[in-house]
Amino acid sequence: MRVLNWIARNWVGIGIAVAIAVVGFVVLAAFIGIARAKDPVTIAAPVAFDRDAVTVKVLLADGHGSGVLIGDGTLVLTAGHVTKAATDGKVRIELHDGTTVDGLVIWAGVQDDIAIIKIAGTHPAASLDCGVQQAGLAVEVVGFPHVGGTLPWAHTYGRVVQVYLGGLEKWPHPLLILDAALYFGSSGGPVFDLDGKLIGIVNAMTGADVGWGTVAPFGFNIATPASYICELLP
Repeated sequence: MRVLNWIARNWVGIGIAVAIAVVGFVVLAAFIGIARAKDPVTIAAPVAFDRDAVTVKVLLADGHGSGVLIGDGTLVLTAGHVTKAATDGKVRIELHDGTTVDGLVIWAGVQDDIAIIKIAGTHPAASLDCGVQQAGLAVEVVGFPHVGGTLPWAHTYGRVVQVYLGGLEKWPHPLLILDAALYFGSSGGPVFDLDGKLIGIVNAMTGADVGWGTVAPFGFNIATPASYICELLP
């Protein structure tokens, strides 16, 4: 009862105090808003690495494969079996902008299934990551799979499922097993991590022949790690 009587006697003063508090709050909020408006915080977007610009198509008389520009931009790294049909060592390379240039196979390893093609001109190149990769790494694969006609720069995503440093019976060198979707024409294509570093190239897909010239992919595919390729390069 004393509290109620006190409020009744002092209600004018209480009202003034509340009004002052509200006005102060409004002024403070406005000041903060003005300060933020005058000094905005901006975060620069990361520069995206153009995977397409370094991915090329290796053109052959009976088909095509994929490849990736490395080094000074005059070398194309691809799978050895992609260049197997080029008995004279000559191929055509289709670049990112659609132009084609002559290429010469300067090294091909049957056992390693790796080939190097020399081309003229100056072109962008991928950066090889010579470190040993670990299972679970997220990857992006770029290439030209022949699905209902050749697709322009198909990107597929997945992870490194397993790393075989000692290789397998048919593949004695180190291997990466990927779960990214691949198809004919993807061979030799680059495998990137999500930072844009080249961690390998595609060698083969696993699948079952279901007849009528059709292969049903199993979903696990084989790539050669960049760490092994770095050992082969001079």
